[in-house]
Amino acid sequence: MTIRNLDALFEPKSIALIGASNQPRSVGAVLARNLFEAGFNGPILTVNPHEQAIRSTLNYRSVAELPTTPDLAVLATPPAAVPGLITELGARGCRAAIVVTAGFGEGERAEGELLRKRMLEASRPHLLRIIGPNCLGVISPGRGINASFAHLTPPASEEQTNNLDDLLKRLEAEGHLRLAKDPYKRMAFKPIGTKGKPASQMVIEDRE
Repeated sequence: MTIRNLDALFEPKSIALIGASNQPRSVGAVLARNLFEAGFNGPILTVNPHEQAIRSTLNYRSVAELPTTPDLAVLATPPAAVPGLITELGARGCRAAIVVTAGFGEGERAEGELLRKRMLEASRPHLLRIIGPNCLGVISPGRGINASFAHLTPPASEEQTNNLDDLLKRLEAEGHLRLAKDPYKRMAFKPIGTKGKPASQMVIEDRE
């Protein structure tokens, strides 16, 4: 697995939140709050088929209605909708997606495993990078990004405003990332377990 499109995860120029919500305490509402309040200086586009506005910002009813293609999409929709949304996003040129939605085989559910397979198959023709499913999200404080449903956004530091390589090294020092010292110089994100099933590691190839 290469480092392809990691810049779209940590340094996107635009973000779409699919499944944004105005319903208090819902995942879609928490994600919207975090994204809009973290200080991101690019466009944040929300998608919800039933809302006119999210956090006083014009909302779009579908991915097809988005006026621009996001570098990064955050998905908080019912699991059955995710494979189709990945297909739409990939066809538009979106390069990375964070799927916080659960229901993809946790607890060894066969229907969830099938959805996960369909999601990955939908991403491959477009080389779209996926983080998730059933994940907390991604936070990049130095870029003003909190694409997670965590309660707080960590403060930015000088190290986090440097390039992606510096950020990955900082995460290793804090115990969130393991750099495997093998001949291929691979780096693997430390897995975080979920109830009923451990999360998979994400492996990144460092070609330098």
